[in-house]
Amino acid sequence: MFKTVKGKVHQATLSSLTRNALSRELDSYSEVCEALKIAELLLGFLSTGGDPMMSLVTYLQDILKMVQRIDKHILQALGRCNLRHCVSLWQLLSSLRSENMLRLKREPFSGGNVDQWLLEMHEFLLLNLGRPRAIGDFNPAWSVKETVCAYMDRKEVEVPAYVEERFPANLMMSQIVETWKYAVTAKQNLMTEGWTG
Repeated sequence: MFKTVKGKVHQATLSSLTRNALSRELDSYSEVCEALKIAELLLGFLSTGGDPMMSLVTYLQDILKMVQRIDKHILQALGRCNLRHCVSLWQLLSSLRSENMLRLKREPFSGGNVDQWLLEMHEFLLLNLGRPRAIGDFNPAWSVKETVCAYMDRKEVEVPAYVEERFPANLMMSQIVETWKYAVTAKQNLMTEGWTG
């Protein structure tokens, strides 16, 4: 679906400022889930095309005629995005949902402030390792770092410098879910310390 959308509507990555703002504004599990449903709905419609610069809210209001059914707080948060941000928005929201599930002691892969590496690792988990043939395609003994970096390279997404420099090369694909969980928890702890310190 992403490939189809990108072919029809030019896509751009959300700025870190916007990602952080959305992460703060959509601070409950239910809000994140609701926003994610909207993003998925939009992606479905955008597979037929659309103006990349059109505001998401304008599209929801004028084209889909469904703003009355959407919580105003969520609409306000989504007002930061245009149609060209739909894929990036889905990536962010799906990752936030999994982070919330982790906080709620739920398992995010049975079926905050998020940086690009966590987003990419999460997307890789969701889109590649959730498939029945995943084990055949991805050797559990492969390096998480090399595999996800290669995934990002194929998408032409820049690998953050700190990942190249400091992310452990010896973590294996068999440990990727735990690696993601640990990274998210560590990031949440840092954010909490930042707020209380």
